[in-house]
Amino acid sequence: MESFYGITAAQPHAAANKLNVSQPTVSYRTREERLGVSLFVRQRRQLVLTSGGRNTEEALCEIDNRDSAGH
Repeated sequence: MESFYGITAAQPHAAANKLNVSQPTVSYRTREERLGVSLFVRQRRQLVLTSGGRNTEEALCEIDNRDSAGH
């Protein structure tokens, strides 16, 4: 599976073409796999954050706040 990550990270457009999906889909799925958590679920015609997605968002906001404060 590690080689899949390397290929998709290095050549996301080529991977998307090979898998017959969009490049953002490849990038999104690769990130989820690396994090080990599903970030969103599709409900009707919208994406909704999962609890893992909310936790990730909170952690990223905390990091961003620390960086903005100069820590």
